[in-house]
Amino acid sequence: MEVLILYTILLSVIAVTTAYNVILFINSTQKSLHAPLLIIGILLIPYYFSHILLFTDNMLDDRIDNLKNIYTFILLAAIPFNYFIKKFTGYPEKIVFASLQALFILIAIMNIYSPTGIVYDSITGIEPNASILKDSFTITGVSNRYYDSLMILTAFQIVFIALAFRHQYIHGKRRDTVFLALVLSLMIAVNFFDTYFLNIHEEISYAFLYLLISIRVSNQVLESYKLRDLLQRSEEKYKKVFDNSAFGIFQLNSEGFIILLNPAGRKILAIEENYASNSVNFYNFFTEKGRINQFREMTVSFSDSQGFETVIRDLKGEEKYIRLFAKENLRDKIAVIDGIFEDFGEKKKAEDLLLKAKSDAEKASRLKSEFLAMISHEIRTPLNIIGGSSEIIESELNEEQRNDLDQFLYNIKDASKRIIRTIESIVLVSQLKTGTYESIRRSVNFQRDLLPGIIETGRKLSASSGVGFTYDGGGEPILLSTDIFALSQSMTHLLENAFKFTKRGVVNLKAILSDDALNIIITDTGIGMSEEFQSNISDPFRQEEQGYDRSFEGNGLGLTLVNEYCRINDMALKIESVKGSGTSVTLTVNCTSE
Repeated sequence: MEVLILYTILLSVIAVTTAYNVILFINSTQKSLHAPLLIIGILLIPYYFSHILLFTDNMLDDRIDNLKNIYTFILLAAIPFNYFIKKFTGYPEKIVFASLQALFILIAIMNIYSPTGIVYDSITGIEPNASILKDSFTITGVSNRYYDSLMILTAFQIVFIALAFRHQYIHGKRRDTVFLALVLSLMIAVNFFDTYFLNIHEEISYAFLYLLISIRVSNQVLESYKLRDLLQRSEEKYKKVFDNSAFGIFQLNSEGFIILLNPAGRKILAIEENYASNSVNFYNFFTEKGRINQFREMTVSFSDSQGFETVIRDLKGEEKYIRLFAKENLRDKIAVIDGIFEDFGEKKKAEDLLLKAKSDAEKASRLKSEFLAMISHEIRTPLNIIGGSSEIIESELNEEQRNDLDQFLYNIKDASKRIIRTIESIVLVSQLKTGTYESIRRSVNFQRDLLPGIIETGRKLSASSGVGFTYDGGGEPILLSTDIFALSQSMTHLLENAFKFTKRGVVNLKAILSDDALNIIITDTGIGMSEEFQSNISDPFRQEEQGYDRSFEGNGLGLTLVNEYCRINDMALKIESVKGSGTSVTLTVNCTSE
C-alpha cells in the first residue's frame, strides 16, 4: 500500500471520528470526559495532513519545518490524552499527573523553539510509494539524546498509565481497565519497534487507538442517554405522585424553612399558589411552641411509627389537627427533614365518635348485664319463696285437703320453675352474646362424667311426657376436652326439644365415635320443621308457631343457647328435619388422644 494513500485514509478516519466526537460532546452530560477526545482529534487532523504535505513536493518546500510540526502535534495531543486517562480512571495523584504534563509541554516547546536542542539537518529518500514496513523517508542530523529523551518520557507515560489503571481496577472498573490496557500496550509496542527495530508506521496505532477509545466512550454516552431517559421517567412519576398526593409532602431545612411543598400541603397550610413557600417557616404554624422540640426529636430518632399529632394554625387563622410522619436525612451533606402530613381533623372526630360509641356500647352492655343480674335476683327470690311456701303448705295439708289442692300446688311449683328456667336462659344468652361467659375446658370421660346424667334426664322426660326413650352407645371410654357445662346444657336442651315436640313415638340418643370425633345424635318422631324455619332456627325467642295460641310453650332460647355453646367450644350442630316426619340433630365434639 502506498504511504501517501495510507495517510489519506487515516486522515479520513480521524476527521470522521472527530466529527462524531463533536456530536458526543454537544449531547454528553460528561463534557469534561469528552472534551479531551475532541481536542485530540483536532490536533491529529493537522498531524496527518502534515504527513501528506511531506510527500507532496509542489505544496511544501521546507520539509524540515513540517517535520517539526508533525512531532509538535503528537506531543501536544498527548496532553489532553493524559487528562482523558486521569478523568476516565479517576486517578487522584495530582503531582504525578502535573509532572508528566509539564514534561510533554517542555519537549513540545523545545521541538520548535530551542536553538541548541533538537536540530534536523535534512530529509532524504522520500518515497510516497513505500510499503508500511519500509522507511518512506530518512531524517539526518537528529541527536540520539532526543530519541532517548522521548523514550524516557514514554517510560514515564507508561508508569502514569499503569498507576491510573491500577486505581481504576481497585475501584471495580475492570472491563474498562482491560480494554484500555490492551489498546495502549499495542500502541507502545508499535512505537518502540518502529524506533529501534522495524519500520512500522506508528501513525496507524494512533488512529486505531483514537477510534477505539471514541467508540468505547460513545457507549457510555448511549448508556447516559438511557439513564437520562430513566431518570426523566422516574422524575415524571415522582412529580405525578408529588402533585396528586392527598397527603402534604414537604422538605424543611435545619431552621424549619420550607424547601419543598406539594399542592396538598399548600392547601392544608392555606398557602396560595403564587406565594413562595420557601419563605415560610413550618414551625410558625405550631400553636404549641413546646411541640416543636418534640417534633425535632421524633425526626431524629424516627421513633413514633404512629405519627406525630399536633394542632396548627394555617395562614388564614384556622386551627387544624394534623398528623405528621417525618425523618431527618442528609442531602449533599446538609441536614434536611423529609416528611408527609395530613389534615387529621375529620378523622380525629370520627375516631372520637367511634371511641365514644364503643364506650357507650360497653357501658350499655354492663348496664344490661347488671340489669339482668338484678332482675334475675329480684325474680328468683320471690319465686323461691313461692315454691318453698307451696311445699310447706303441701306438707301441712292433710290427705283430703291435698287431693283438693294438689293440682293448684303443682301448677304453682311448675310455673315457678318455668319462670326461673326462662330467666336463667336469658342471662346465659346475654353472657354468651356479650362475651362475658367464661368457658372452662378440661379433659372429661364422656361415658363416666356426662352420659349418666343425660340418660337420667331422658328417662325423667320420658316418664313425664309418655314418649319412649332409648339409648344406643357403649364401648371404650371416650375422652373429650370441652366445657362440661356447655356440652351438658346443649344435650339437655336438645333432649327437651325432642320430647316437647314429640306427642307419641320414641326419642333415641346415640353416641358414635368417628374420625377422632364424637357424634351425639338425638332422633325423634315428632312434628319436624319446615325448611324455611330451619334457616332461622338459631334466632332467639323464635318458634315455628308464634303468638299466644301456639301449640307449644317455651321461650325459644334453647337452640340459640346450643348454637352459642357450639361457637365457643368448637362444636358443630347439624339438623335434619322434614315437616311432619321427625327430626335428627347431630352434635359433633372433637376428641383428645389418651
